[in-house]
Amino acid sequence: YPTAATIHPPPQALGQLLASRDNKHRGLLTIIELEWDPPKFIVIMDDDKALIRFPFGEMETTDITPARGAIRETFEEVGIPEDVGTPISDNDKSFIREISFGSSIFYVFTKKIPASTQIVLGKDQELWAPFTADRIDELVIQGLVAYKHAKSWEEFKRQRWPSANNTSFLRR
Repeated sequence: YPTAATIHPPPQALGQLLASRDNKHRGLLTIIELEWDPPKFIVIMDDDKALIRFPFGEMETTDITPARGAIRETFEEVGIPEDVGTPISDNDKSFIREISFGSSIFYVFTKKIPASTQIVLGKDQELWAPFTADRIDELVIQGLVAYKHAKSWEEFKRQRWPSANNTSFLRR
């Protein structure tokens, strides 16, 4: 006989089922804040990319939730373990928002870590740097930040610093 689990799959399984049905690319982006004064944020460059970006990767079928995928990608790209700094979760202030880009969806998270945290780049990452918010804004204006990452950065700023002058530097 069927059980309740086979009739009504758990939310995680339902999310994966929906993800596979709509054929949308699901990206996981984490904006990592280093606890400095003023705060600095980790940006990276990959071996095969010309633009600066934030730690990012695709949601995999083994990722139960977007937050679990973001935790995995953050570790793969910059070596930050789950237990260092603030936690990444689907249900708390670490989740910024889901942003749709036509055929792709980005799940944007944030994580705050001690400035002393050691960064260990993944196999595809070439370099990393800690930049202030103002410096990232300058790089966005210059077109040196990947477009979807720049849009995610703008949404992060709107959510975290609503009183700041968060004018969009990007054209649609």
